[in-house]
Amino acid sequence: MALDIGGIFARAGDKDIKGQVTIVVSMDNHGDTDTLEDAIKLIPTTGAKIIIKEGTYNLKGTITIPYSNVTIEGVGDSSVIQFNPTVAATAFYADSKNNIKISNIKIRNIKDTNNTTVGCVGLNICNDSHVSNCWFEYGSNGVVLNACNNCTVANNRFTGRTVSNAGVMISNSYANFVNSNHFSTICDYAISIVTSNRNIFMGNASSSDGTYMFNIDGASNNSFIGNTAKTTLTAMFHLDNVASANSFIGNISQGVGVITTVDDIYNTFVGNTWTSITDLAAANNATNLNFNINRCLAYASGATTCANNTETSILMAAETIDSNAMHDSAGANTRITIIESGYYHITGQLWWDANAAGYREVFLKKNGNTYMAHSRQLAVDGSVSQGESLSTIAYLAKDEYVELKGKQNSGGNLNTVAGLENTFLACYQIS
Repeated sequence: MALDIGGIFARAGDKDIKGQVTIVVSMDNHGDTDTLEDAIKLIPTTGAKIIIKEGTYNLKGTITIPYSNVTIEGVGDSSVIQFNPTVAATAFYADSKNNIKISNIKIRNIKDTNNTTVGCVGLNICNDSHVSNCWFEYGSNGVVLNACNNCTVANNRFTGRTVSNAGVMISNSYANFVNSNHFSTICDYAISIVTSNRNIFMGNASSSDGTYMFNIDGASNNSFIGNTAKTTLTAMFHLDNVASANSFIGNISQGVGVITTVDDIYNTFVGNTWTSITDLAAANNATNLNFNINRCLAYASGATTCANNTETSILMAAETIDSNAMHDSAGANTRITIIESGYYHITGQLWWDANAAGYREVFLKKNGNTYMAHSRQLAVDGSVSQGESLSTIAYLAKDEYVELKGKQNSGGNLNTVAGLENTFLACYQIS
């Protein structure tokens, strides 16, 4: 039995729970058509669900989605759309259509002999739309949202790109959710956000050696939460053109965290971890708030032998906290080096082996020659070890360093006591 719906034929029972017509694309002669081009022509004005069965479907031109409420759904990475246009184009495109859903397909873009670059999915003024669980290979851009609101881009994989631009590009768009996508071999940006506000980017991961994971250009009031950059980039986040009032929470990078320009203001950084960060206090960036990023706690895993009446830097060959490579346990391990100018709380503690003679002194020093804090006490009972602790708050400039130093006059060499609970140096940025 066939139903005539506005002149379009569909089998009875092929409607989903929303009442949409279902159109099956299959290469085994068990579908409604064997090409996407023909399937698009079967969509009624009320929309439809297109199911793409296993197989490789070759496209020479863009699939333009003609109506709202259209779902294009594959069965996984075995539903392959191979796009090989002769001019610059995008595999799937919709303009001023809402509730567009594309999922569970692989789009493989191929350059033609003229080196034409191509994209995967382009949505222009399309609200309440979703792109999820797809595989995007090559192309100029993976997913482009322009002037789109309340859309989701989630759980997609972007691989093998060989040209510039971005895996996901969002421009002039608001209140979108981009989460749990993975990017590899991206040349410029994994995600580019241009003049877009109130979007959330959460749980995305990049294993790319490209320029930036996030390019944030004139975008404000966005949230970046729990994203991860696993390989070395120029920076995880690049802010430019008055990128302001954005929040960066719990992001992790193996390289530089943030690069800003002087007009990027009122951004907030909380609990992020990266090996280094540009100086957010420079110029107008003094308005940016950088919380809980630069922090380090190094400790003595072995004893330091202090000669009689000699000020000695205490060896700190281990660490429990080092958010931004402030300490090198294998190199100059007596130092914690400042990577961003600001005010810091510095704390040190030093325990000595038991000895009843003379006095014991502990210093916090900057750059090896400036005293920051000092403690002195007489030796106690020679049957027990003794310790001293001290702390201070000070402004430290980028590339300055702090050390914990000890001095004693027992009449001979005297060792410090190892262990995190005994001898340590900590530095924590407070503003």
